[in-house]
Amino acid sequence: MPNPLGYLKTCIILTMFPTLCFAAPDMQPGRWEITSTLEMPGMAFSMPASKHLQCITADQILPQVQQENNKCQIVDQSMHGNIVTWQVQCESGGGSMDSHGEITYHGDSFKGTVVTNGSQLPSAMTQKMTGKRIGPCN
Repeated sequence: MPNPLGYLKTCIILTMFPTLCFAAPDMQPGRWEITSTLEMPGMAFSMPASKHLQCITADQILPQVQQENNKCQIVDQSMHGNIVTWQVQCESGGGSMDSHGEITYHGDSFKGTVVTNGSQLPSAMTQKMTGKRIGPCN
């Protein structure tokens, strides 16, 4: 049986609505190594995995998945237990892209998927991600 006192420690109790309580995901803030693989139907070869480092905190809980040259905005984000979901819309060089992602945190690791559709893509692109905490943020 889960420890009810441990649950209360991770809740935020709103003063206007004292009966509402939201639990934060089981995620250890810090510097994370994120490994991504890209899949696209019809691609003749597999793309090699890529890695990058990112500081992930409770305030910035999403892994970076957008390209710097795109104008992107998060249009939806939610947390349910250890699962974080989001939707991003991007504009770039005469086209648009929509992505939706979901990751599940497990303390010092996560696993997830981002699916991207766009006017300049021949089909949906799937990015699979894993992350592991490697230490504190610099």
